[in-house]
Amino acid sequence: IARVVPGRIMDLRFLPCSNATMIVVGNNFGNVGFWDVDSSIDDGLHLYDPHHGVISGISIHQHSFSKVII
Repeated sequence: IARVVPGRIMDLRFLPCSNATMIVVGNNFGNVGFWDVDSSIDDGLHLYDPHHGVISGISIHQHSFSKVII
């Protein structure tokens, strides 16, 4: 269990990847959190604040994980 973002989670997606377990969440403050569940180096949490509106949807490009649309 991990607190990926502060506040209420509004959307959650799993990256469609076979070699890692990655979860992307967005909250009601505009934060986006990435959780690398399999990370052994640190807690695997990365928090970004791209804007101040509610994250109402997250889309991940199936063939290019660097393309995350919020």
